[in-house]
Amino acid sequence: MKSIIKSKRNLTISGLALLALGGVNYLYAAADQATIFSSSEAYPTSGTQVVYAQSTTGGHQVGVFKNAWYLGAGVLPLFYPNGNGWTQVGNTVLVTNLADATGTSVPAPMWHEKGAYGGGSLVSYNNACYKAKWWTNDAVSSNTWESVYCPVGTSVPNPLVNLSAVAVAPIAAPAPSGSNNNTSTVTPTAPTPSASPTAANPVWSTSGVYLAGSVVQYDSLCYKAKWWTSDNTPKRKNQLTNEWDSPWSELTGCPSGASLPANSTVGQTASSANTDPAQTAATQNTTPQTSTAAAAAATSTTVSVAIPPVIPTAPASNPSNAVTTAAPTVLPSTGYGFLRQVKTEDWDWLFPMRSGKYHAQGGDRNTPPFAKVDGSTDTFSLDAFKRAVLQYNTWAKQNNYKQFLNEGSTEQQAQEFLVFWAKSARETSGSWSNAPAPWITRETFSAGAETMDVWRGALYWVEEVGYTTSSTTGVSAAINYVDSGSSDYPPSAGRSYYGRGPIQLSWNYNYGAFSHWMYDNNLFRTATDAAGRCKIDSRNKLLDFPNLVADCGDISMMSAIWFWQTPQGAKPSSHDVIFGDVTNVSVNTQDRGLPKTNNGYVPKVASGNTSDIEVFAYRVGTVINIVNGGLECNKAAKWHNGPLQRVSYYNAFAAYFNDKYKVAAPRIPEASNVWTTVVSDASPVKLQSATCYNQKSYYGW
Repeated sequence: MKSIIKSKRNLTISGLALLALGGVNYLYAAADQATIFSSSEAYPTSGTQVVYAQSTTGGHQVGVFKNAWYLGAGVLPLFYPNGNGWTQVGNTVLVTNLADATGTSVPAPMWHEKGAYGGGSLVSYNNACYKAKWWTNDAVSSNTWESVYCPVGTSVPNPLVNLSAVAVAPIAAPAPSGSNNNTSTVTPTAPTPSASPTAANPVWSTSGVYLAGSVVQYDSLCYKAKWWTSDNTPKRKNQLTNEWDSPWSELTGCPSGASLPANSTVGQTASSANTDPAQTAATQNTTPQTSTAAAAAATSTTVSVAIPPVIPTAPASNPSNAVTTAAPTVLPSTGYGFLRQVKTEDWDWLFPMRSGKYHAQGGDRNTPPFAKVDGSTDTFSLDAFKRAVLQYNTWAKQNNYKQFLNEGSTEQQAQEFLVFWAKSARETSGSWSNAPAPWITRETFSAGAETMDVWRGALYWVEEVGYTTSSTTGVSAAINYVDSGSSDYPPSAGRSYYGRGPIQLSWNYNYGAFSHWMYDNNLFRTATDAAGRCKIDSRNKLLDFPNLVADCGDISMMSAIWFWQTPQGAKPSSHDVIFGDVTNVSVNTQDRGLPKTNNGYVPKVASGNTSDIEVFAYRVGTVINIVNGGLECNKAAKWHNGPLQRVSYYNAFAAYFNDKYKVAAPRIPEASNVWTTVVSDASPVKLQSATCYNQKSYYGW
């Protein structure tokens, strides 16, 4: 289809309010902040809203989109959920001519083979409509979809001509058994008085993120989360074949006690140009509130999911004890067979443009005064990484936990180091496809026998693009990622808990859990920076100063080690996966193990170290699944380049260290230099496994 891009001009789509007219909800706008999309421009600030049009059969489809992160020129919005950084706001509008004042809303867009749909998503296909039972990118003929009524499109303003209103889909009535061709729609029915929303049982939201034990109300019943979940519609018990088919348990009645959802991404109070951020945060509601506008928009097919807390906890027979001996600041002369070989010159090869050292391409952290021309503010140095490793392992050794980069053979330690940093390199890369040197370089390995591209931007973006925070006060100009209802880890006024560090730690409950764990275990009590700020001297240090997860390299890298070493529900730890300590394939969503496959392939497994590349490829794919499987696995590699970049980083890093130190790290030839490759059902099995293409996403079965 041919894209239609009009000349750039300011339009009005922010400052949204809701109005219901004739059963259809409209989001009305009040500020000149949106523009017509331009393929020649970059969009560096997350949350930027654009209007985009594309020709289709009989006319054009028009949509409003916003970006989730920095997007370079030429990244086009797409009219299906795709994970490329653009998220559609509201429904698509069909117009005959681009200059038409009105068009027809499309509450059930055409299913697309490259789409990744959240649970509850509505699509149309062959004149019938379907709703996703849970996250899926399967065809509508699979059992992940159910037949439903087709909602009726309504007449709405054309955003290209008049952005005074953006249509939001009405909620369709559920289809009766055996019928899918009724086109009537209804507006949402209010809950009965006996089950009205309270602080104890708020209404479930498709954009909410819930931890185990969260209680919500849905369709006049209350449900309790059995494990971490997002975008999974609660279902009645009689609709389930097995109890584990849903993360929600139906309750007999609605509780009166305070059992709140761990987080909801809707209803947050945003600061404006005329509002003091600290005052805004201080006056936020103490429980998550779903605004009418947010509730109307809850049919969105794309959800931003935060990493759930992963607090290391010991069994009751072996409680975690705070360290009594301070961690060393340099590696000991014994152990750490691989890490003791790594030199600063190797670190510079891996991360030549890391935050605080490279400053030529912009971003507050990469320009003076944060980064000096001579690289003297080298926040994410090799020494900082070693300090983080030693801090974690001092605690782990005292509490009989597995250590990071200090178990097994030198070869196994090399594997762990390389997969760990390949995973994190993708999270923080400032590179992009076809970027000029020095962002992408051509390297030769194996005495000149092998040539591959190496993307050099890892550890560049160590905090989410579009946000700034004072390193002195911890206060942010824009407030986001705040769960004001968290009783265990309440946010501090004026703080924004956006993504920071090698795993982009997000949300106050993650910052709080991490901060409490370090403080309670006597970690990082002594400052490691000249200003004396990089220390955890209070339980709420990271709630008060979330900036330290980006300002302090050792604390930041500890957050990634903490995530790497800790199992999460059905997900084993990445450490156990790489070391071959986990060999069973999960039976159901609650069974901890390697992920199931989606195509009948039986994973080849082995315990301990392995030289079998088929076994190792599935391990690498499993790590990707643990980190971001909801977006990157289950055949997503046919359109999402995240897993391809991770495995390409691994092969490049392994080639370098194999050449220089002969560490014999296994290579995956089928997955080498595949930065922008498209994976398909016809791709080699080892490539499918290494990119988790053939793996179901965790919690997706």
